[in-house]
Amino acid sequence: MEEKKNLKQLNARYAQRITLVKLGKEAYNNQNFMQAIKQYNGYLKILAEVKEVSENLLNPDLFDKEKDMSELMLISHLFFDLARIYDNAPNLEMEFQRCLQKFIDFTVNSKYQVFNGEMLRKYLRRKQVRHKKDFDAAYKKIFISSKKCFIATYCYGEEHPITVNLRLFKNKLIQFPFGVSLVRLYYLYSSSWVEKCQQNPPSKALLWGTRQFLAIFSKLFSFFSSL
Repeated sequence: MEEKKNLKQLNARYAQRITLVKLGKEAYNNQNFMQAIKQYNGYLKILAEVKEVSENLLNPDLFDKEKDMSELMLISHLFFDLARIYDNAPNLEMEFQRCLQKFIDFTVNSKYQVFNGEMLRKYLRRKQVRHKKDFDAAYKKIFISSKKCFIATYCYGEEHPITVNLRLFKNKLIQFPFGVSLVRLYYLYSSSWVEKCQQNPPSKALLWGTRQFLAIFSKLFSFFSSL
């Protein structure tokens, strides 16, 4: 009887979880950061109880990537807000690092990865960012850790040797400032291109030409890497 009562209470709290996020976001926008932290942590606590893990063990694998995509994106933005709050709190360095890593975890390989990457890039342009190097490293890590190579994946599949090889090229490229910019542009426009192709499949000739170009580029990369 007690277990059913507790479950009923948890379900009721779970139904109200989005209200906590809204209150937290309102507090954040009003720069009432203590209240924002309280509301955000309340939301995370409910999720952790529902998933039957500790808050620190919340991760994307506990959710359905398709059905829960909106919630996953919401969680990533929540951790981004928390990281920005702790960015200006010198005595909460560990909390800053934890929340920033959680933001990365809930962003990499997601459908909203490009959007989050742009959100982080714009934040980095601000002068008052205290942990600029950490945020910059997070920005690069999102692309380095990602298995997404939109056009190659669309043409060959995620684990095809050509896709894997082009992913290695991306990781080499991102080591340089101009490379980061090129990869950003690639993610920005290639995701839209693939989305359009999925809605309106390209002609066989265009698809064949794209596949051949990627195959040649992959071979050239392998050749020069071996020198």
